[in-house]
Amino acid sequence: LLEPELSATRVRMFLRSGSLAIRSARPVLAVRATTRTLRTRTIRNPSSGSSSNELHSWLSREIDETRSWRKTAEEVAALREFLASTGWRTEFTSEQITLFGTYDYEEIRVIIAIGAQQIEAGPEQEDYFKIEVSKDGQIISFTCCAHSDDIEIDTVSVATPASTEGFMASEDISIPFKQLEEEGQNLFYQYLEERNINSDFARVVSAAICEHEQYYYEQWAGKLKLFFD
Repeated sequence: LLEPELSATRVRMFLRSGSLAIRSARPVLAVRATTRTLRTRTIRNPSSGSSSNELHSWLSREIDETRSWRKTAEEVAALREFLASTGWRTEFTSEQITLFGTYDYEEIRVIIAIGAQQIEAGPEQEDYFKIEVSKDGQIISFTCCAHSDDIEIDTVSVATPASTEGFMASEDISIPFKQLEEEGQNLFYQYLEERNINSDFARVVSAAICEHEQYYYEQWAGKLKLFFD
C-alpha cells in the first residue's frame, strides 16, 4: 500500500485491509459547518410560544427548504446530469456514498467513504474515493483524489477470487500509480474515461458529497420532528 504524503489540504487516509481511500470528514448532520453547503437559512426571532411547538415548526421549514434546495441547487447539478446521461445509480448510507454503473460486461462501483479525520491546510478542496471494476471474478481497484477540476489516481490494485464461485480475494496486489511509466498512466486514465470517469467526474464526486450531506440532514430533521408531534 502506498504511504500517502501530506497533501496541500488534506491527510490521505486508508482503511487497513481494502486500501479504500477515505475522504476527510465533515459532520454529516452539522450541515451549517460544511464548506460545501451553500444553502443559507433565515434566522428568525423566537416567539413566546412553546419551545416544542417552535421546534416542530422550525424543523418543518428546514425539511421543506432542504427538499426544495436538493431539487434545484447548482451544487448538485453535476450529479443529476451524470446519472441522467449514463444510467448510473446512487446509494447512500451514513458511512459512504456508492455510485453503480456498467460498461459492457463489467460492473463498476465508485465508493466515497464518510467519516475520517479532517485537516484543512489550504483553499483547494480534495475528496478521496475508490473505483472498483469487476469482470469474470476479478476486480481492478483505483484509489483516487478528486480536485476541483480533475481526478488523480493514487494506486492501482488487482484482486483474484479464491474460487470462481465468490469474490473473496486470495491475493490483492497494489502498485503506487506514480511508479508506472507515463504510457501506462495515460492508458489507465483512458481506460477510466471510456467508463465515464474523466476530469469532469471531480464535479460529480463533489456534488454527491453535497447531496449526501443534505439528504442526511433532511432525514435527521424528519425523525426529530416526529418527537415533537
